[in-house]
Amino acid sequence: MSEVLYTNGIQHTPVPRGPLGVGSADVCTEGEQGIMARIFYPTQSKEDQPENWAHWHLGWEYSRGAANFVTNFNRVLSPCFTVVFQRLSREVRVPSSWCLPIHPEGVFPVVVLSHGMSAHRSFLSTIATDLASHGYVVIAIEHREGSAAACTHLQEGGAKKVSPFAGFLGDDQFSQRVEEIFSTVAYLEALNKGEAKNAFPEGEVPLDLSMFQDKLDLSRLVLLGHSYGGTSVMRALGDQRGRVLFRGGVALDPWMFPVRHNVEETASKLTLPLLCISTWGFNEGPNLKTLGNFAEAVPDQNIANYLTIRQTVHQHGNDSPWIARRFCWALFGGLNCPPAQTVRQLQSNLIINFFDTHTDRPTSPHRDVYEKFIADHSHLIVTGNNFRD
Repeated sequence: MSEVLYTNGIQHTPVPRGPLGVGSADVCTEGEQGIMARIFYPTQSKEDQPENWAHWHLGWEYSRGAANFVTNFNRVLSPCFTVVFQRLSREVRVPSSWCLPIHPEGVFPVVVLSHGMSAHRSFLSTIATDLASHGYVVIAIEHREGSAAACTHLQEGGAKKVSPFAGFLGDDQFSQRVEEIFSTVAYLEALNKGEAKNAFPEGEVPLDLSMFQDKLDLSRLVLLGHSYGGTSVMRALGDQRGRVLFRGGVALDPWMFPVRHNVEETASKLTLPLLCISTWGFNEGPNLKTLGNFAEAVPDQNIANYLTIRQTVHQHGNDSPWIARRFCWALFGGLNCPPAQTVRQLQSNLIINFFDTHTDRPTSPHRDVYEKFIADHSHLIVTGNNFRD
C-alpha cells in the first residue's frame, strides 16, 4: 500500500533515518551541454519544521510530462492526469533544509543518482535524503535527453527554458544519458576544487558553492539509478572512464529494454561491483529474460549480486508511495503490497550497506540494525539469477 505522510498538516516524503541533518540545493550550468541537478548533503543541524523543508514539486510542466508518460500522450486523458498529478504533488515537501551549510566535519563519499523515465531531479528524494543523513553527498541528475518529465535549462544570459518529456528515443538518447553522468562527475570535480559555477537563480536563500570545496571524496564515488537510470548505471560502470572513476553501483529495478540487443556486450564490460535490486511486479517477461542474459554474461560472477523483492511494484523505487493516493496506487498495482515503509527500509538498508562496504566506510552502529532488518524480512527477498523461484 502507499503511505501519505503529514507533519503539522504538511505532506512530505519520509524523514531520513540517519544521524545527520540534510541540506539540498539546485545547481545548473548554462547551455545545451550543461547539467541540471539537485544536491543533497549532510548538515550539522536538523530542521524539524516542515514548512521550512524543500519543495518536491517543480512546476506544471513536470506534471504534464508525467501525465504524457502515463497516458502515452493521449490528448484526452493527459490533461486530466496533469491536473491529478498537480493536486497530488504541489504541496509535498522533502525533509531537507534549502541551502543550509554542509556539515563542517569530514569529507564525504559521493553518490551520482540517475532517475528513470518521466522522473526528474526530486523524484528520488526519499533515498537521496536517507543517504545524505548517513554521510553521503548525493547529486541527482535531471537528464536532458528527453526522458525526464521536463527539464529546466538556463541559457547563456539567464533565459530559462523548460524542455518537455519526449519518451524513449533510442540508442543516441541512451548514450547521452551516460555522457550526462560523466558531465556530472566533471562538475563535482570542479565543485570540489572551488571552481564550479551555478547559473540557477538563487531565490530567497543564496547558495554558497565554496562550502563544497575539499568536502567531496571523489575517490569514493558510486552510482545509483532507478529504472532507465538503473540501466544507465550498468552502462556507465562498464565504460572505460567509469572503471576508473567509480567504486561500484546499484541498479534499482533496471529497465533492460535499452540494452536488449547488446546485453552481452554491456555485461562483458562490467568489472566493478554491482547490486541489482528488482521489484516483483516489474521484473518479468522480456525484462526478466534480458536481465538474466546480462547476469550470465558478466565475466566475474562474484562482482554482481541480484535480488528481487516480493510483492513490490516498480514505483516502490521512487517517491510514488508517498505521493500517490489510493486510486493512483491502485493503477500502479500496489494495493496488495507490503507497507511502503517496510519496502523503503529494506531497499535503503541494502543500498546503504552496499555503499558503506564499497566506499570503505568504518562500521557504524546502524550496520547491525540494518542487517537485522534485512534478515528479519528475508522472506521478501529472492536471491540469485533465478529471479522467479
